[in-house]
Amino acid sequence: MRKIFFLIGPVFLLLLFSFLFHFKLFFPPSLYSSADFGRGDLTHFNYPMKVFLSESLKKFELPLWNPKIASGFPTYAEGLIGTFYLPNLILFFSLPTWLAFNLNYVLSFFLAGVGVYFYGRFLKLEKIPSLSGAIAFSFSMFFVGRIIHFNIIQVVSLFPLLILFCERFLKDSKSSDLLFFSFVLSQQIFAGYIQLTVYSLLAIFLLVGFRLFFIKNWFLKLRLLIFFLLACALGLSLSAIQILPSLELTKASTRIGGLSLEQIFAFPYGPKDLVTFVRPYAFGDPSVATFQPYSPYRGIFWENAGYIGIIPLFFAFASLFFIARKKEVVFFWVLLIISLLLAFGKSSPFYVFYQLPPLSYFRVPSKFLFLVTFSLAMLASIGFGSILMKFKKKWKGTVTFFSIILVALIFIDLYLIGSPYNGPVPLKTWLAQPETAKFLKEDKNSFRIYSIGQIENWFNIYNKYSHGWRSNTAPLLLSARTILDPNTNIIWNINQADGYVAIPTRRFVYLESLLNEGIKDEDGKISISSSSAKLLNIQNIKYVVTTGQINDKKFDLKFETENRETKTTYRIYQNKNNLPRVRLVGKKNVVRTVRQLAEEIQNEKFNPEESVILEKAISLDSKDTKNANISLMEETNQKLIIEVDSRDGGILVLGDSFYPGWKAYVDGKETEILAANINQRAIVVPEGKHQVRFIFDPLTFKIGWIISLSTFMILVIISLFTFLKSRTPSVSLLRVFL
Repeated sequence: MRKIFFLIGPVFLLLLFSFLFHFKLFFPPSLYSSADFGRGDLTHFNYPMKVFLSESLKKFELPLWNPKIASGFPTYAEGLIGTFYLPNLILFFSLPTWLAFNLNYVLSFFLAGVGVYFYGRFLKLEKIPSLSGAIAFSFSMFFVGRIIHFNIIQVVSLFPLLILFCERFLKDSKSSDLLFFSFVLSQQIFAGYIQLTVYSLLAIFLLVGFRLFFIKNWFLKLRLLIFFLLACALGLSLSAIQILPSLELTKASTRIGGLSLEQIFAFPYGPKDLVTFVRPYAFGDPSVATFQPYSPYRGIFWENAGYIGIIPLFFAFASLFFIARKKEVVFFWVLLIISLLLAFGKSSPFYVFYQLPPLSYFRVPSKFLFLVTFSLAMLASIGFGSILMKFKKKWKGTVTFFSIILVALIFIDLYLIGSPYNGPVPLKTWLAQPETAKFLKEDKNSFRIYSIGQIENWFNIYNKYSHGWRSNTAPLLLSARTILDPNTNIIWNINQADGYVAIPTRRFVYLESLLNEGIKDEDGKISISSSSAKLLNIQNIKYVVTTGQINDKKFDLKFETENRETKTTYRIYQNKNNLPRVRLVGKKNVVRTVRQLAEEIQNEKFNPEESVILEKAISLDSKDTKNANISLMEETNQKLIIEVDSRDGGILVLGDSFYPGWKAYVDGKETEILAANINQRAIVVPEGKHQVRFIFDPLTFKIGWIISLSTFMILVIISLFTFLKSRTPSVSLLRVFL
């Protein structure tokens, strides 16, 4: 029993520390209130996405299409929802959303620590130094500062395991290690932040090159390289069910062809920010509103954070004195320097590489700091272990005692620095339904809303009233969600025409740009041009939510509520001219260019109640559709059944996003879906009574499913073959780690 505890004791401690760090989320039940500036990725993106995931899984569905944002959006294809990441799949299916969400934080911090610990043991470091590096990495400000970025910490938490299995294979050439490597790589992709997976693979390739450099046998070099590349291919193939839909979305998005350098380097990181490795709040603390974002030289706090503690930092630099004894010191310093230079972005000597794929597809190069943090943690373990060995022979008991004290101090330092940063809010307060949502849910008809001035509202409360998001002021900042901006509307089950998405389609972006051109807010007085009002009508936007005042006869004030603490008044206006989500029109206007499309939309003669703008010519004479009867009979996230009864037929316009993967059937016979009104769907319906079905059935998902399932079966066969070939079950997780 004592031997088993000695083996698993450090693992137990890491689990205990992870739970202690997030203890305040469970007693009482709470959620973090940490935010971004303007919108919070936790409050406006990650938690609402997990609400949608949880609801879908509990219905035994996959969240392929989300009708509640952006007039319908392929949430699964975007990847950030993390559907097939096993902890998400299991926890959000079986537990309440808030509990699954919080347990994932504990698990991510734990996995990050466990990976570093076992990697240290693989490098022949003793338990205490390995544990110190694990604590330094998993409780670093890279993790703590990115509590808002749920996906990022999930992806990064798997990196130590990825590098561990790669190292094990390069040393022992065991197929089981390759299988685990492929599996962990696929899980990184499924976790939903491909940028960090790409950065992980760049580091892994550097490691492989480093290890192969010291192997003199060229045949062995080639063999190891081929099998490593095969493992990478298997990992990618295993995750094809996610990769193929994501590629399809990318082709339809604004990211096709890569980002501009201005977009890539929008949030800078430079040499001045290195001081935060010693003083994490040197430039201020956004959780108490003392950090000013978007400074030309400062960037964003959590994107530039990498504090691992003073003691580990000291040991990391101490590792330089042992560089001749351990070649791993050379590798980690090389990885650290390269990663740091890449993080400098525009001021980096590697600047030219950001003009090339894959780096040209990603924003914020400072995310390379996770490799800097990891390298420092490993160097700290090596430095600590080397110093420990130097004195242990003479003063074994004393050295062990002081080593344990140092480990405790490392955790205490990181806890005191990081724990207050993310303010928890009691669950009842966090999930309290705003008065605006209560009013809107009284309307049982199908409609969408649109929020105006949400970012200004968030900034105003953050700077003037909440002064950050720590415990005592966090509810004030959360009150900004009363404006029901995306994607908080998902929590209250209200449909938004707008959407807060990472990879928006070009059609969505273009429609939003035209809409916002005609919406002006001058000192709380909102004016809406006729063309923008027309776009609101087209999108089935029945209500506009704002903190301003709309002085326009086309919009009636229906509801008003005031938050006395923030002195903010929220108003709901009804759009009197909004069009039904499904309608039949008898006229068409065909355009050939984007410019013609904009001109036609803005043309006063264009009446969307009678006509539709198409991008493809069809043979259809003008029809009389005034007496048509249209009924929405059934609706799920991925299916709509509509009954149409008309004397002359016409063009059925659905006010939902146009996107590949949707199929339309009239009386069971498939018909072509036409792009309409920039970002809507239309089909031709003949005269008479018909049943129309819209089904979301993307081919990329089906092909990806076949590839992933086939790859999984291959891995199972290889695993069985490996198991039967070996005398003992070498694929045991305990055996692999210990």
